[in-house]
Amino acid sequence: MCRERSAFDELSNGDTQSLVIFGAGQLGKKLLRTMRNLAIEPLAFVDNDQSLWNTRVDGLEVFPPASAARKFGNSAVFIVSIWNANPSSRAVQIIRQLNALGCMRIAPFVWLMWK
Repeated sequence: MCRERSAFDELSNGDTQSLVIFGAGQLGKKLLRTMRNLAIEPLAFVDNDQSLWNTRVDGLEVFPPASAARKFGNSAVFIVSIWNANPSSRAVQIIRQLNALGCMRIAPFVWLMWK
């Protein structure tokens, strides 16, 4: 199997039931629609935008990063739905943020899309 098709499964151990989307913006909503079309229901959104905290976006609860890390950090795969155009991008910063909060499994959204 090629690296692109196996990267997400290696990280998640094939688990598509314990997924959290970081980023409740346009890309995150598009990822959610795609996942739901594949009968995958994520656990929650996470976002750094305080105005979204403790609300629902497209029916999915939005958590602050620290709260999501406490609740899901040891069990869920955090899918970063931020465009990663270069190494100094926001996506890389968010991966570092999640690592610092103790999240164990983090993947860029493209890994799930490759799958």
